[in-house]
Amino acid sequence: MIKTITNKATGITYFNLSSSDCQNKFANEISESMGKHFFLDKDFQLISASTLTDTVDHNGFPYDADNLDYVEDWECFNELSKIQLEGLFSIIMTLKENVAYKLRRNGSRKLINRVLRELGEIE
Repeated sequence: MIKTITNKATGITYFNLSSSDCQNKFANEISESMGKHFFLDKDFQLISASTLTDTVDHNGFPYDADNLDYVEDWECFNELSKIQLEGLFSIIMTLKENVAYKLRRNGSRKLINRVLRELGEIE
């Protein structure tokens, strides 16, 4: 079953599935090169948190869960390279596909339809 986490510090609710959990090599490389973990919030918007090296946060996560931010709000967004932008798109699609797969396995019809709409598979 796929779970959501609500961060008390930011109020953001997100799926407990990060870019580092996905089997997409390109997405993983981009995530690592940017030093970020990426997630989808409950509205399927891309959020990120800094990856922690050699430690975990107070919740036991290998990323800074108290400082989640929306990628679209990054001040340096216009400075990203073409490869980084392609990587972010790959991360978004991979996360959506993984969320849809996990939801299909657990029979959450309402959320499945919502994810499929996000993926453009149904209207």
